[in-house]
Amino acid sequence: GEIQLAAQSPQETEAMFAALSAQNVSRPSSTASDSLPPAQIELKPQPVVPTQPKVEKITLQPVVPTQPKVEKIVPQPVVQTPPEAEKIDLQADKTPKIKPVPAATEPETPAPRKTVLNTSEQVASVMAATTGARKDKQQIIAFIEDWRQAWVSKQIDPYIAFYDASFKSGGKNLAQWKAHKKNLNETYAFISVNLSDITVDWTDRGATVSFLQEYRSDRYSAKGKKTLYLVHDSNGWKIKREVYSRI
Repeated sequence: GEIQLAAQSPQETEAMFAALSAQNVSRPSSTASDSLPPAQIELKPQPVVPTQPKVEKITLQPVVPTQPKVEKIVPQPVVQTPPEAEKIDLQADKTPKIKPVPAATEPETPAPRKTVLNTSEQVASVMAATTGARKDKQQIIAFIEDWRQAWVSKQIDPYIAFYDASFKSGGKNLAQWKAHKKNLNETYAFISVNLSDITVDWTDRGATVSFLQEYRSDRYSAKGKKTLYLVHDSNGWKIKREVYSRI
């Protein structure tokens, strides 16, 4: 019968054939009936299954373009800072006090004089005769301070009350002087006047007061030397004349 051999390696197959051949040579000859055909060995090759290489699956992630981060700039509103109001430095910390004085009356118009006076006679003619006035320097200084405060208050009537009815200065009489000062009060937002180096001199006809004056407003400023010629009457001291020179 057929000998079914399982699949063997080539080495095992060759060794088996060698063993069978040796048996056939050593066996005695026999009859035809005893002889058997050589064993047939059927080799069944095993199919070679090719192995597929393992392919690693790579999942590609979609590339999402990134947008550059744009910083949002919110413009800040520009706040306009109002200009700082100019500080008015009034002399001394005093509450302005205005000495009540009766309103000046218009003087009687004197007859024009044709006589030309020299300088000393002009000064003497400005000063009216003073009777009963005490030579009190503090009283004069207090009068000057009240006059200064009335000036910076821009109240024209209390200011003009400090002047004598026959006042003249810079070619202006009292009425013209009042109109001039009223116009300045309406033009300037504020007026500041500081006085220093005050001196008082006495004469037989009154007093003269000299000082350094610093004038300032929102549109004009000046510094100079001023002299006031004072006379005294039943209502107290009055300004007869002003002389100012800028420095």
